[in-house]
Amino acid sequence: MVERAAHPRYKTCGGGLIGTSLAAVAGRIEVPVHDRVDQVTFTRNGRRGFTRRHPAGPLVAMVRREEFDDRLRQAAVSAGAEVRERVAVRAIDQDPDGVRVRLADG
Repeated sequence: MVERAAHPRYKTCGGGLIGTSLAAVAGRIEVPVHDRVDQVTFTRNGRRGFTRRHPAGPLVAMVRREEFDDRLRQAAVSAGAEVRERVAVRAIDQDPDGVRVRLADG
């Protein structure tokens, strides 16, 4: 696994995980959930609102991406992945025999 940055790293995006995302990692990592959103109310110009709830669990589980991403990295390493951080990918070449990744440091 190659990564341009070093983990854990701060990210402002993607702090809300929906059920599909949670199901994809279930049993593989412990998701560091900081809050759960159980209902959402939608309106149009402040009128005609409706509230959405999900009976099977939260609509969104809120995480801090640096913690969540680091858990994913740890799981990959535990499964045998080699992690190279602070590496820039310059090119990816594919041919019938496989894939070659060219890095900035050679």
